[in-house]
Amino acid sequence: MQKEDRDILYVALFTFITVAIWILFELTKTTKTSTISPNMQKIIKPLSPTIDTETIGIIESKNVY
Repeated sequence: MQKEDRDILYVALFTFITVAIWILFELTKTTKTSTISPNMQKIIKPLSPTIDTETIGIIESKNVY
């Protein structure tokens, strides 16, 4: 292996290791800081899966021309 090829290999390897460590630190930081605030939990409510058929019947019975 020539010296220039070895230098390029070292730079590529160092860059790969640096990016991998950077991604791991960012993932760790994100998992620790990403939470839902208590105010947001009050606002968020699950949707009811039931359908009000009476209201749909009233809407269908109205004719607009």
